[in-house]
Amino acid sequence: MLKNELAFHDLSKYKNTITDSTILIHYTGVTKPWHTWGINYPASQFFFNSYIHSPWKDQPLKIAEKRTELQEKYKHLFLQHKYVHGLLCLIKYKLLKK
Repeated sequence: MLKNELAFHDLSKYKNTITDSTILIHYTGVTKPWHTWGINYPASQFFFNSYIHSPWKDQPLKIAEKRTELQEKYKHLFLQHKYVHGLLCLIKYKLLKK
């Protein structure tokens, strides 16, 4: 779901999949709405609304630690116009890649 934002750059594309009759949302790909870089999408708001009303609301969202997570994070940060953070994440990803 969230990986589609990278491919299509259309933040309303999720409406083709998530409708009023949707019962379960399975987020695919590396980026999930519980990642710090994945929460800012309209498709993530369904998760976020549940999260803030759950017993886990005081638990922090997951940060990027693995190389694959950093790779996805920098791409999402660029898409979100967070260029400085995206560049720092890209550098960290490249350093881990060696």
